[in-house]
Amino acid sequence: MRIENQNSKIKNLPESKPRVLLIGWDAADWKVIEPLLEAGQMPNLARVIAGGVRGNIATIYPVLSPMLWTSIATGKRAYQHGIHGFSGPLPDGAGVRPITLLSRKTKAVWNILNQTGHRSLVVGWWPSHPAEPINGVMVSNHFERAMGPAGAVTTAPAGTIHPVSLAAPLSELRVSPMELSGEFLRLFVPEYEKVDQAKDKRLHSLGKIIAETMSIHAVATELLATQAWDFAAIYYSGIDHFGHAFMRWHPPPLPWVTEEDFAVYQHVVNNAYRCHDAMLGALMSYADENTTVILMSDHGFHPDHLRPAYIPAEPAGPAVEHRHFGILCIKGPAIRVNERVFGASVLDICPTVLSLFGLAPGRDMDGKVMLTAFKTPPPVEPIESWDDVLGEAGMHPPETRLDAVASAQAFEQLVGLGYVAPPVADVQETVAECVRELKYNLARAYRDGNFAGEAAPLAEELWTRWPREHRFGILLVDCLAPLQQVARRRAAIEELGRRVELYQVEAKTELAKRQDDSRARGGAAKDGNDPEDQPRQTRAQFEERQLRELAHGRPLLLEWLLVSQALLEKRPTDARKYLAKLAEADAVGDGLSELVASALVELGDLDAALSMLEAALEVDPENALVLSQLAGLHFTAGRFDKAIAAATDSLSLLYFQPAIHALLGRALMATQRPIEAEQELLVAVSQSPRHLAAHEALAQLYRLHLDRPAEAFAQEGRARSLRHELAALRRAGKTKPLGAGRPSSDKGAAASIASSSGGAEAEPPLDMPPPFGPGVESERIITVVSGLPRSGTSMMMQLVIAAGRTALTDGKRAADEDNPLGYVEFEKTLELARDAAWLPLARGKVVKIVAQLLPHLPAGEHYHIILMERDLSEVVASQNAMLARGGRAVAKLDGRQLQQTYAAQLQRVRRQLTRRPEMRILCVRYAELLADPAAGVERAARFLGSPFDRVAAAGAVRPELRRQQAPNGNT
Repeated sequence: MRIENQNSKIKNLPESKPRVLLIGWDAADWKVIEPLLEAGQMPNLARVIAGGVRGNIATIYPVLSPMLWTSIATGKRAYQHGIHGFSGPLPDGAGVRPITLLSRKTKAVWNILNQTGHRSLVVGWWPSHPAEPINGVMVSNHFERAMGPAGAVTTAPAGTIHPVSLAAPLSELRVSPMELSGEFLRLFVPEYEKVDQAKDKRLHSLGKIIAETMSIHAVATELLATQAWDFAAIYYSGIDHFGHAFMRWHPPPLPWVTEEDFAVYQHVVNNAYRCHDAMLGALMSYADENTTVILMSDHGFHPDHLRPAYIPAEPAGPAVEHRHFGILCIKGPAIRVNERVFGASVLDICPTVLSLFGLAPGRDMDGKVMLTAFKTPPPVEPIESWDDVLGEAGMHPPETRLDAVASAQAFEQLVGLGYVAPPVADVQETVAECVRELKYNLARAYRDGNFAGEAAPLAEELWTRWPREHRFGILLVDCLAPLQQVARRRAAIEELGRRVELYQVEAKTELAKRQDDSRARGGAAKDGNDPEDQPRQTRAQFEERQLRELAHGRPLLLEWLLVSQALLEKRPTDARKYLAKLAEADAVGDGLSELVASALVELGDLDAALSMLEAALEVDPENALVLSQLAGLHFTAGRFDKAIAAATDSLSLLYFQPAIHALLGRALMATQRPIEAEQELLVAVSQSPRHLAAHEALAQLYRLHLDRPAEAFAQEGRARSLRHELAALRRAGKTKPLGAGRPSSDKGAAASIASSSGGAEAEPPLDMPPPFGPGVESERIITVVSGLPRSGTSMMMQLVIAAGRTALTDGKRAADEDNPLGYVEFEKTLELARDAAWLPLARGKVVKIVAQLLPHLPAGEHYHIILMERDLSEVVASQNAMLARGGRAVAKLDGRQLQQTYAAQLQRVRRQLTRRPEMRILCVRYAELLADPAAGVERAARFLGSPFDRVAAAGAVRPELRRQQAPNGNT
């Protein structure tokens, strides 16, 4: 049954109306594609390449598909968009379900286009369930799973299709694996008859992947043919699933693969790519001359000698098979022809799509418009945030709920793919493990985004709760280096070593016991064919793999951590001793070569480092981090031309490397190329505004080479301010490098240790923001006490007043039962969004402003902001009690929904404030202040500076006035 053609209903469509067709091939890799292109076996992709631009596209970390495809759709990293993994707890805590887009807390590109009058088709995007009510059609990522016997048409599960009027006709397009004939399987496995399907279930997996891929393609082509659209986003998971299931048998044969298996399954991956090329040709038939086609993948997939021999026994362990670079092709009327683009990131897709429609990207997006892909680069005038733009975006209301049965079935698929751990018998433990992985992925996303300060407490929390999970301790150590918390890092390494040794012994004992039990059972053990017993056996196998990893320990990693710690503590003799142990263990072949090379550079062994880096490049010529290290090594040795070449190669692969842009700029200065040097140095400071070396180099360039003294003066001032900041931090014992930003990579603890010589940009200390630079008069600073209503703001006002500060208040709101010491408010703050003319009255004083209004504080002033944080359940309970005492209605949202809304608002406020250099922010936890007033007062005193009466301030803390308290007492 073909659905009605909607294009026939649209009258007077302009012939030049731009359209964008975005096609996602999860895990597609040029290393597989290139030989097929050369053999003429992917002609449709060749046509796209010839008519547009192509290149690598860099992924971000962690390399997990739901997080990445949401970043592609939003232009934001995971800590902004809210999708943190493959699964999440059910709202009632009764179990877990596959992640849904209900966790997404920002607009996707199709929501923005919805607001601007464009019609979209979205098919299979991960995650897109439940389908959003957009102007157009959305078919969620739960659609393709066929149910029932072959030939039976069943309606797609609820929530998979918007509008629901299309559910019945689109459901007919789903393909069941049982419908696939043997001759169809022969297209992928030419000798499939040789497979004993009673014992070998790989053909079953193959059929499932093929059927789901065909289902997505069928509905995509149907919608493109019958629906009006401006933007279409079609996502195919097939290549990723083919890779995880069959890449180990892809040529060339691996040492651990049997000849029999290789002979049967060696063609699957190549044939999967050929199939996708055929589907690409079908999609291209719906793209006219005004359509821009973007074909991309979120990451690559190792097809060669870099294929891992072992998959870690942890949730999402199969991600180790992924490669840092995916594919990117763009073809359209505004796009250059038959050329290459360099330095693209998955974060750049959303802003680039918006620019193709003449729309501005959001300043809060982490990606950029890929200007080099255009014949004439479009103007880019970003707006603050599309999330603040009102209008119908086609998003779900927060109270949406999902069908639990369909969610459970989809979760089983994630277990089967190896992306989530098999569930344990205890439901609560399953939920706890799910939440654990979400926090871990969030911490890794923060670390990859160069927010080590946010990642460290998450890693520490996880390591405390799960002490046997060494990955959490490794992440914590990784975060403490750029934070320059050297002593704390040393303690963490020592603790990691103790735990590795302890749990290694325990794991060996447990494994021996299991082997004894297995021998004792003898032939009585189940043969594994009982379907009801399969989950238990799968979990047991997973736990046994975890035990074997614990029993192996982490000897090489621990040695490297000791090397890096010795370098941080300026102990070169000890560093050389640990390096010698690594050399004896042949650690270079274990993925540590670039890290060991960085240590050798710091120790002055440049020739040894050069040999090691060149050897690493022979293994992986597209290792951007090795190339960046080569650039630094050549620069140190004065080989500026070689430094320029290596830096350029590195940036062509991975563009977001402020330190390498700065190094390239300095090398260009040294070779008398000032115009090019300026360009690179400006990129460095745009990517990392606090990059001291880049500002100093720009000042030198403008004064000595370009004769632009005014600009030299400005850069010298910025550098001077950063040096003052660094000096203040040193005096406070909080020394940190001012610099470069960390390349996007994910090599565990080792990743940032290469920056031990100062290459990585550190986060501000966790407990105190840096002071304003010189020239900011303290008597003109506006101090703001803020937070949600009932979060302790009145108490903080009383504290600051007692310390000796003057409040801006009008006395209109008197003390009452809810606040017996008074509110200390100024009524005009309520109108801040419309009228800030009163703000100069607050200079040199303290004023209370509700948190949601903080983004409306105008530029041109300097602010000290004390942001009160309180457990949101306490806040809501206190607000409801206050409303009830006043006889007023409480919010229509239930407590949990209201807490979620507040959490989202506070996160948005913090995100906006942290981008404003005229603001210093101190977060104060209400419960901690009550529990330890002296410590809280000391932090406030350090933040605000003198004068500050600590004794009087501590007397203003009144724990007895606290009525509501969270069940666990936490904030």
